[in-house]
Amino acid sequence: RSLLAITGGDDQRLSALLFPLHTARGQPFLAAPAAPAVAFVHLAHGACITALAVHEVCWDRFVVFSSGSDQRLRAWLLLLSDAPAPEQTNAMQLCDDGDTVTNEHVIGCDGGDIVSGGSHARPSCGKWQAIGSWFLDISDVQSMSILSYSVLHHGSESEAQQGTASRFSIAVAGQGCQTLEVCVRLEYK
Repeated sequence: RSLLAITGGDDQRLSALLFPLHTARGQPFLAAPAAPAVAFVHLAHGACITALAVHEVCWDRFVVFSSGSDQRLRAWLLLLSDAPAPEQTNAMQLCDDGDTVTNEHVIGCDGGDIVSGGSHARPSCGKWQAIGSWFLDISDVQSMSILSYSVLHHGSESEAQQGTASRFSIAVAGQGCQTLEVCVRLEYK
């Protein structure tokens, strides 16, 4: 069991942090110090990221919508990998340098190992893929919500989770409000 946190901010970076959870007496808790596994997109936007919305497709696959001061709505597919158990922190794999997707987004580490505490590198918790980008009519987006989600069926439900297109209705608010209907393919390449 893990806790997933997805963040964005002034550094234009979209980050996923996967914290291992422990269980004691049936109650989950974060062990201290819990070094999270990480995956991030460096320069996910042309300006600071101001709003995020997340949809869980299945236990290891998430669609993340982000927006920022660049007046763009971007869609990302986050595919989680197996995070190491908390007891395996000395045998962590390093995140991958140099993986790229469209629009010159660099995924992985910033020019080297990501250090947590001492000299141990944090493990990678997954991979990001850009799956859509749309221009917004409003500026200064501060809030975003997924209003609806539907799978555009071309086969079975399991096939839909493996790559069929999905339709999202997204509301953004800032200096005005806007609703968008967007279609994305949930296939990791």
